[in-house]
Amino acid sequence: MVEIDAQHFIRSFLSASNASGVKADPATIQFLGERSIPGHQLYAVMFRDLAGLPYSGHCVIEQDKAGDWRVWGGSWSKNAQMPPPRAYPYVHLGGGGGYGHAFYACGTVSAQGYTIARVRLISKNGVELEDTVKGGLALFLTDQYVSLPVQVELFDQDNNLVSRHRALG
Repeated sequence: MVEIDAQHFIRSFLSASNASGVKADPATIQFLGERSIPGHQLYAVMFRDLAGLPYSGHCVIEQDKAGDWRVWGGSWSKNAQMPPPRAYPYVHLGGGGGYGHAFYACGTVSAQGYTIARVRLISKNGVELEDTVKGGLALFLTDQYVSLPVQVELFDQDNNLVSRHRALG
C-alpha cells in the first residue's frame, strides 16, 4: 500500500489546472474537516483562487488496486453562490457516488437559531450514516451502495429531531 500525504496531494490538485478551471492559491487552502475509510478520504476545503475569489467545497481521493491515489470526486463553488436561507434548519449537501461504489457527501449546516449537534442521512435502500456537526459541517463517507435521494435528519444537543428534508436527488 502506498502511503500518501493527502493534504499535500489535494493542495497540488487544487492549485494545478484541472477540469473545473479553478486554480487555488496554494497559500490560502484550508482543510475544514475530514473523514476516511480504507481506500477513500474526504476533505472539506476552503480557498481563494488566483484572482482572490473565495471558494468552498469538498474533495475525495481514492486508492486504486495498484495502490496509487487519485482524485475521485469533489466540487467547490464561490462562497457568494450559496443558496438563500430556508425557514427551517437544513444541510446544504453535495456529494456523489451511490453507483455500487463508495458514497460521499459533505454539507454546511444552516441551523436557523437551533443548535444542531448531529446529522443523519438515510438512503432509499436503508443505509444510515451519521456525523457530529463540527464547525458547521457534516461529512459522510461509506463503501456501501447508497441509493439516492437521501433523507437528511438534523438533531439538537438533546437528541431531539429538529428538522428533516430530502437531498441529492
